[in-house]
Amino acid sequence: MVVEGAVHNIEKGMSGREAASTAMRQLFGPTVGITLVLMSVFLPAAFLPGLTGRMYAQFALVIAATALLSGINAVTLKPTQSAMWLRPAVPPERRNVFYRAFNRAYERVEQWYASLIARMVSRSGLMVALALALIAFTGYGFSRCRPAFCRSRTRAT
Repeated sequence: MVVEGAVHNIEKGMSGREAASTAMRQLFGPTVGITLVLMSVFLPAAFLPGLTGRMYAQFALVIAATALLSGINAVTLKPTQSAMWLRPAVPPERRNVFYRAFNRAYERVEQWYASLIARMVSRSGLMVALALALIAFTGYGFSRCRPAFCRSRTRAT
């Protein structure tokens, strides 16, 4: 959340430090709130009586501790990292050759996939029939007994 907030602020033209500081002012309360809610949901499971309590205790304590550590990380380390490392994005046309070539290839694949999905959606009845036929074929394949797998293998003694 904090890094996304800082990136959003950098895209508005702020420096890394200003962006991280603004993001923390906006997100400190929600971050602490989410951490406390997660801990309050999982901690009571650690104190359940009996066998159920013993089974869930470690799980509950690990999740609560992880939420606490994640919350501490989000309000201390992440703003610092954001301020130090985040920079305004370089426009796509000014990036390196590999990046531009990859994006061109990816855009072609994405356009092909989107057109495939559009054709499949326009023929949704046929696609449902095809899916049902595939399910039936798979069921038939699993129901057939293959001699190598059906008979029990016993060792000659």
